[in-house]
Formats: sequence, structure tokens, C-alpha cells
Amino acid sequence: LFGLTFHFMYPFINIQDLHKINTKRIDYPDKINYQNFVLISNPAFLSSIKKYNIEFEKCPEYIISAGAKLQDDVFSYLEKNSKIVEIYGSTETGVIAYRTKSNSSKFKIFNTVEIDKNQDNTYVKTDFGYEDKIEIFDDLELFGDFLEIKGRLDRMVKIQEKRVSLVEIEEKIKNLDIISDVYCFKYEDKIASLCALSEKGKKEIIKTGVFEIVKFIKSKTI
Repeated sequence: LFGLTFHFMYPFINIQDLHKINTKRIDYPDKINYQNFVLISNPAFLSSIKKYNIEFEKCPEYIISAGAKLQDDVFSYLEKNSKIVEIYGSTETGVIAYRTKSNSSKFKIFNTVEIDKNQDNTYVKTDFGYEDKIEIFDDLELFGDFLEIKGRLDRMVKIQEKRVSLVEIEEKIKNLDIISDVYCFKYEDKIASLCALSEKGKKEIIKTGVFEIVKFIKSKTI
């Protein structure tokens, strides 16, 4: 619902203030050459701006980001010249909260959102939800009108704004006869795995080497 909210609803609401909507997709940050504009983007695109030290010819007035957490160093780099609004939410619930400072880990909960947390579950109620209450699996700590994201309660992770099940990947790897056990985890913006080789796997790694074993595992899981 980030796309619906900010790519569609937000621009059309602002038409009444005589703002123009640029519907062309921007694939490269250095191609941006507008004035007094709002950039609606995602962490993967914005991270590339920081990575390559790209400076806008004309800086956005606002940058709105969602889809995954915006790393603090990227946030700090961008907020030197623009006002940043990082959105927290999900496909099921829509937008839930936002933050505007890189030095704050707390997100302000939107006025139309209610969060109910007990010992075992966290539920969100919004005007756009398809149910009265929707369970979410982020570990949230509540501070009145603010929340802080501590992590995930399940083993779903986001890699470049796409949801990936670590359990599903582990099952694929465990099905290989060269593997006896495996544990997957998120490392930076990648998925890493610790693999224990079976007896057959130990023989294969001696015969073919580590590189070929890793290449084989990747070919069976991607």
C-alpha cells in the first residue's frame, strides 16, 4: 500500500496546490534535474546515492522512503540537503508510522492507526485494513504515540524490499544430499548461511573445492 498511498493518492491530493506529477520512472539518481520537487523512492535506490556519493544538481524538497529500513548512514547523508520521511508499514496494513530524523529510532504512529500489543501478539487497526485487526510479526516497543522496531518475531526478512523466508531457503538447502544441517540469517542486505556438510559433502569439497560447493548450493536455492 506504499505505492497506492504515495505514488497515487499523495500526488493527486497535491494537484490542488498546482503541483505537477512526473510519471516517468527514474532509474539513475544522476538523471534527476527538477526544482522544488518531492522524490518518492525506496532504500535500495537511495542507498546507491550514498554509496556513489551522488549529489543532486537540485535537491528534493522532501524524500519519502518505504519498503524496508533506511540505514542511518544513508538517512544522514540525504538529510543534509532534503527533508526525509521514512515510512513504516506493510502490504496488509498500509502505512503505520513515520520518522523524520536519522538520530531517532522512534517512529510517530499515524493518527488513524491503533496498535494493540499483548504478551504474545501485536495487532494493528487501520482505516484501510481488510480486517478489523491485522496481526503483524515485527517486535515493536510502544512509547505512547511512538513505536520502536526491535526486529522480527518470525523468520521473514526483507532483501531489497522483497520478502524472503529463511525457513524456505533452509528447507531447499537441507534437501541437498551434500548438506546435513543449515542455518540462514540476514547479513547486511544479503542472506548468509552456515552449512554442515554430510559425509558425501565432505568428500565433494575435498574433490572439487569450496568455490564449486558454494556455487552448487546457490544454483539450487536461487
